[in-house]
Amino acid sequence: MARRGGLIACLGVAVMALAACGGDTAQQASGPQSHANKALLPTKWSAAPIDTQGTVVAVLSCPTTQFCMGIDKVHGRAVAWQGGTWTAAVVIVPPGTALTGVACGSAQSCFAVGSHGTVVAWNGTSWAAPMKIEGNDVAALDSFAGSGGDVVQASRSVRLAFPLESTATDPTLTDIDCTNEELCVAIDTAGNELTWNGSWSEPRPLEPSRTALVAVSCWADSFCVAVDSASRASVWNGGSWSLPKAIGTSAMTTGISCPTLYLCEAVDNAGNVVERKGTVWQTPQAIDSGHHLTGISCASPTSCVAVDDAGNQLSWDGTSWSAPAPSGSNSTITSVSCVDDLCVGSTSTGSSVEGPA
Repeated sequence: MARRGGLIACLGVAVMALAACGGDTAQQASGPQSHANKALLPTKWSAAPIDTQGTVVAVLSCPTTQFCMGIDKVHGRAVAWQGGTWTAAVVIVPPGTALTGVACGSAQSCFAVGSHGTVVAWNGTSWAAPMKIEGNDVAALDSFAGSGGDVVQASRSVRLAFPLESTATDPTLTDIDCTNEELCVAIDTAGNELTWNGSWSEPRPLEPSRTALVAVSCWADSFCVAVDSASRASVWNGGSWSLPKAIGTSAMTTGISCPTLYLCEAVDNAGNVVERKGTVWQTPQAIDSGHHLTGISCASPTSCVAVDDAGNQLSWDGTSWSAPAPSGSNSTITSVSCVDDLCVGSTSTGSSVEGPA
């Protein structure tokens, strides 16, 4: 998920597109809080190790300039970034569960999603036990050994308990976005979306072919955009999802961010960006030839950052894209999240990068 400034963008499969209406309405009351001291924000890009334990963050979400949550999908860990410092990583899912997405409505409310229809909730202090919110009803275990050998009780608060024996037909939740603590949208490999508004809805397919969804961005409870593996976008208008429509690229969409109701920016694995102005997708623009763009996050309609597989970052000023520039790491940047004047990214070699939005 790509976070917008002032949270994330739109549905990418996983999950949602967030957009703002412009003018004074672009600043939502539920949006991230401004940095207390903007002088402390980075003025250039740099990289630093996350820890010495081999944590590799694949996805992250920053609801404020003082807090981000990162997910290590290989080891099933979560790690928080607080004011420039990464905390100790903690295991939040049992072995065999891959985490694929994370979104935070605030520093006190995050959801991580993954394989077998798994969701794990953060309450600002600790992680709850995993829940299975979709998939086959199969035998449940009562607990699993968490970080440090502690036994974590499986949650039975939403439908079925987890951990569960997985089956080949269990969908993977691929992405999630949250507009605030009260509303989140998740997407999956079976073409479904699931909504959190105090409890999780049943899975709802966006269209009959059930093509896997890969990214999502939501600006408000009345506007989300989800993109599927065929680079087609569906739009949520507060009452229903539109049928998917091709956005114009033949490559795989890897991320989307919607900082307003009238603007979304999507990137693909062929170095292209595709812009949605109003209700129309524009012609794809090559901004990073020879590289895979791996993610994008827009803090505002005039401030977006895209990242690639060579450690580069590219910035949008509302008019044009910059040339690729070093982030401080030569490794693939796996995720980026921007809020206000700050962007935080993660790399495939276990470091994080920080720079100005």
